[in-house]
Amino acid sequence: MPRLYTFLSENAVAFLSGYSWPQPTNGTPGEWVHAGTDAPRDVVRAVPVDQLPWWLDDELWEVELGGERTEDGRAITAERGRLVRRVDAWTGDVAGDLIRACEQRVRGAQLSEYADDVLLYAADADRPAAAAAVAAYIAAHALAGGDKSAAGYDDGFERERRWQVEWLKRRLQL
Repeated sequence: MPRLYTFLSENAVAFLSGYSWPQPTNGTPGEWVHAGTDAPRDVVRAVPVDQLPWWLDDELWEVELGGERTEDGRAITAERGRLVRRVDAWTGDVAGDLIRACEQRVRGAQLSEYADDVLLYAADADRPAAAAAVAAYIAAHALAGGDKSAAGYDDGFERERRWQVEWLKRRLQL
């Protein structure tokens, strides 16, 4: 089974629900969290590495899921889950490097207006991870042609997201 991950806000808090996950201690995974009992149903969610750019947040955690699983769009929800380890390589500095990499890719494609937008909107975000999420989305949009209704847009968008996945895998050694 491939490793699964979840991005959480600072201190292992789920962004939307505010749920605080039990964290691993001394190399031992955190306690199991049961969906709908211990935590809101949508909290017990993880993604394979190829979906990471869609979920960027402050902390990246390796997750173990248990019980019945359901693929829910770009994520997998389960009856229970637990944090296995924090991926310490994901930092604010690395988020900044991702922003610059996205900007350089867009600028290299001669899309300087979009490249400027990558930096402008990223600078407007309140946290490095949020800035990286905005930058990654704008870069994918720009490199897909900048028009969601254009032929080939979806393929171009996914192609850029795959590049972002490979960048994250290399940089984070996943």
